[in-house]
Amino acid sequence: MTAAQPAAQSSPRKFDLTQRNAILDEEIQKCPTSVSNGRYSFPIQVRTDRSAASAVVTYGKSWASPLMIVLLSVLSLICGGLVLPYWLYKLVRPKYNKAISVDESGDAHWARWVSPAERALAVVLAGAFVFGIVWGSLALL
Repeated sequence: MTAAQPAAQSSPRKFDLTQRNAILDEEIQKCPTSVSNGRYSFPIQVRTDRSAASAVVTYGKSWASPLMIVLLSVLSLICGGLVLPYWLYKLVRPKYNKAISVDESGDAHWARWVSPAERALAVVLAGAFVFGIVWGSLALL
């Protein structure tokens, strides 16, 4: 073997399913448990749907709390109902969805996860919003 030839390539270490599951548990523990607006800290709910080496973590603040219902109701009255599609979208859609997967070499990969139902809901609400604007502008003519 000459100096220009590298030494024998070592293959990356392969983790078994139990080790990958332990790495996944560590990654899930890194999810936030509260959000802060600078003055107050609010607890948030964390829900996990998982398999052996991957998980979908959902965390965020609910838009169905009594304070948010009162606030958005008043805002909807002031704005003539323009806030309602956004409010409905936020009620159905959780705040954050993150997909975590651990590959065979032990690396954790985070990605934003959007379900097909959420995408369809976004398209329907955007269409309803555009329809409302067009309908309202035609009513002014």
